[in-house]
Amino acid sequence: IIDGLIFRKEYDLSRLKEKDFPLEFFQIGFAHYNGKKDLDGNDLLFIRANCHKKIQLIKKLTYQFYIFQMEQVANQSRGNGITIVIDLNNFGFANIDLDLLFWTAKLYNRYCPISLKHIILYNMPRFVRPLYNRFKSLLPTEFQQRLKFCNDDEIFEYIERKNLPIYPGGTFHHYDTNDNEQNNLYDK
Repeated sequence: IIDGLIFRKEYDLSRLKEKDFPLEFFQIGFAHYNGKKDLDGNDLLFIRANCHKKIQLIKKLTYQFYIFQMEQVANQSRGNGITIVIDLNNFGFANIDLDLLFWTAKLYNRYCPISLKHIILYNMPRFVRPLYNRFKSLLPTEFQQRLKFCNDDEIFEYIERKNLPIYPGGTFHHYDTNDNEQNNLYDK
């Protein structure tokens, strides 16, 4: 419990609001929650791996944004279940960030909500397999069992089309263009 409180303080989780993040983070949809559910009724958090670039200047802000989105979905689910969908379409060498990979493994190991039911890895490129195997080795066996793979239309075995963003073949846009409270990245 103490570690969790220290972690929350380190990333200022108790004070973070949407307006604390640049508008661009929401527009590109690196990590986003829109109140959608999978076929089991779990709330969905979407991560677009191809939108991430390792930029040291905004590293902490990027991590805070990811945690903030996880916190949003965890609060909304009220312990009923969370599914994280990691879209690996168009993921390339420029998107590889080993610091983020190890940080995420630590996050899932130590602080991940018990309500996390699945992590769906969508359209994983072959060259990512060695990274995945390294990441998987950092996770406990119980957690490894939550990992699911799917390609193309297989995702509809887990999530209805209407609950998926446009980029993996769904019907909704990941960003509400009417919300303009955020500053742009330059202002941050």
